[in-house]
Amino acid sequence: RRAGRLGGAGLVVSFHGFDLESAVPFYPALFESSDLFTANSNYTLGLATAMGCPTERARKLPMGIDLEVFKPASPTPENGDAPASILFVGRFVDQKGPDLALRALAHLRRIVDRPCALTLIGDGPMQEELGGLARELGISGEVFFAGPLPQEQVREAMSKATVFLLPGRVGSGGRQENQGVVIQEAQAMGLPVVASDTGGVGEGLDDGRTGFLVP
Repeated sequence: RRAGRLGGAGLVVSFHGFDLESAVPFYPALFESSDLFTANSNYTLGLATAMGCPTERARKLPMGIDLEVFKPASPTPENGDAPASILFVGRFVDQKGPDLALRALAHLRRIVDRPCALTLIGDGPMQEELGGLARELGISGEVFFAGPLPQEQVREAMSKATVFLLPGRVGSGGRQENQGVVIQEAQAMGLPVVASDTGGVGEGLDDGRTGFLVP
């Protein structure tokens, strides 16, 4: 725009949250010169305006998903003897709470009769810690670390799961989940979601209908 290369075109800037974790030197100029700003949740919008994004030019615009890709799988008969399959998909970082998923599984073993298994798709800095915690809790046999997988295999895992779990928290530096697109993907496939009410997660889940929002 400064070089006059845009002609009369408007300049729209989209924020997703990770890009608002720290001050960026050119953001003040960006806020001044752009015509419109979008953010994927009210939570992300708040982060942007706190950094100086002009509220009169800022709008919430959640990321969408392809409903031809994420759609309910053909129903299969429920096998009451098979373990209930809990699925976590995301980076292994504190704000997504993968360690809380392990502790939840350990708790379920004590209070329900049906066996449960937990699959974690992803990786990150907590990988080694999570392996140690699974051993400490005595649930290594019920926990499967699948590593990072392509979308097709994530979709397949969702089609076979009993419930999707996103046990987020307020992480280091106050970091929280911005939208949690993966829970929209799970809901689009008809998979019940249990998620923590952090950041923008509650904006994308119909509590009590498509899932359960936990304080």
